[in-house]
Amino acid sequence: ALIHSLVIALLAGGIGGVIGASMADGGGSSAAAADHTPQPAGPSIPVTTAIAEQALPATVSIDIGRPDGEPAGSGFVLDAVGHVVTNYHVISSVMERGAVTVKFPDGRSASARIVGGAEGYDLAVLRIEGAANMRSLPLGDSAAVRPGDPVLAIGTPFGMENSVTAGIISATNRPVPLDEKKAAYIDTLQTDTPLNPGNSGGPLLDAQGRVIGVNSAIFSRAAENGQMTGSVGVGFSIPVNQVKRVAAMLISTGKPVYAQLGLTLTPETATVPRIAATTPDGRPGVDPGGPADLAGLRPGDTITRIGARRIPDTATFSSELLNHNPGETVTLTYQRNGQETTAQLTLTSRDPANPLGAQPHYAPR
Repeated sequence: ALIHSLVIALLAGGIGGVIGASMADGGGSSAAAADHTPQPAGPSIPVTTAIAEQALPATVSIDIGRPDGEPAGSGFVLDAVGHVVTNYHVISSVMERGAVTVKFPDGRSASARIVGGAEGYDLAVLRIEGAANMRSLPLGDSAAVRPGDPVLAIGTPFGMENSVTAGIISATNRPVPLDEKKAAYIDTLQTDTPLNPGNSGGPLLDAQGRVIGVNSAIFSRAAENGQMTGSVGVGFSIPVNQVKRVAAMLISTGKPVYAQLGLTLTPETATVPRIAATTPDGRPGVDPGGPADLAGLRPGDTITRIGARRIPDTATFSSELLNHNPGETVTLTYQRNGQETTAQLTLTSRDPANPLGAQPHYAPR
């Protein structure tokens, strides 16, 4: 029998680990912007076929040497020199080994070196050994994506390579947790496109065949054994604008960077992002000399906006921080004693070795 609760589940092949869902209702967009021209509910069959035929040769399944022989996930070719994008959780267990095998739809296989992984973004970049003049997928603009836009996904669900599914964008800017502790969230595109274990790392394509996201997780029912049951029509894809930024970072240095404001939010505030007096390990809730401290923020202040984005909860706070780089200046709006104030803060870096909370920006619940 199924346990009648929904959970976030990562989509690596054979991975049944699940993450208890705690998503804010206000975290995603559910209606198209007024100035956006509506698109059809889904691409026509000829259009869908053409997109799939064009995209499939630049997609791969990823073999990490699992005992059952099944691929761990999916990926796609980013550029002509053979960089491949996938999810961090697809290759995390073999990071020390430093290499995997990628398989193309035509049956060819190749060794690929792990260029770098970013746990806090759930993204990784590989490079196919000896590659040149590779066929790659064009990248779109996830900021232009709207609910209702038609999309296609390509991946290896349950080990079935070269699988194509279709649907629409259900919402944008939907924060989902990166791990079961919910110590960090990331913005995603929500889609009803069927996604299942093995789709992780595969591309989500728009009606022009451009990558708009990297498929990462689903909202799924959990069975009694803790395994997930597959797609229920609620999937999550990391927006391609985030992917572009992180992939460039990993290709350049092999390491990710994470921005921070130098503050910790109270653990019980699912709906009120309020600065804590202290962190769980007893440090001040506002880091002395950090960006928030220099801007005059104090424990008890409630964060309401970062830039133009409303911050209704800790999930949105966490996911919005991942959209910025250290050194970037942001406008922070906060409330103190009922009065709203704005401040300019220059973001600093978190420890890249502990992206999910060793230097917490809010206390895990």
